[in-house]
Amino acid sequence: MSKTTLLSVLLVSLFFLTSCDHPADEHGHAAHQSTKEDHAAALELTLNNGEKWPTDEHTRLSAARMATRLDGAANMHSRQDAIALAKDLDAELETLVAGCTMTGKAHDQLHVFLMALFPKVAALKEQTELAELQHTREEISSLFVAYAQHFEE
Repeated sequence: MSKTTLLSVLLVSLFFLTSCDHPADEHGHAAHQSTKEDHAAALELTLNNGEKWPTDEHTRLSAARMATRLDGAANMHSRQDAIALAKDLDAELETLVAGCTMTGKAHDQLHVFLMALFPKVAALKEQTELAELQHTREEISSLFVAYAQHFEE
């Protein structure tokens, strides 16, 4: 991953952490600051006592638009197709983050999903081999399957 892509992922992550309603500790730090280990490659979503997590309308619509766009790119034929998909997903992620109103444990679980998604979208802009790009697209698709299994749609 290039330095500019890594910086973009980190900035979006920081924006996400600061734009949502997070309680602060006595030092003014977000109460659920995470470590690198918290966002390991494995997606560690949990259910809400066996039920899907509630989401706000804004999140549901953004996730649906991303899933629809992803489905439309099932047969990527070139690196340009991957870059176009990444740009569309990035734009929708920015919309999602900017309008974030979720709080509590549901928000924390959404954060787990998004922290797994950000680097995959960034990879679509960096990778060059079509097979590698298609594999990354499939990984993103798997993330959205997990999203549907854990969040209200």
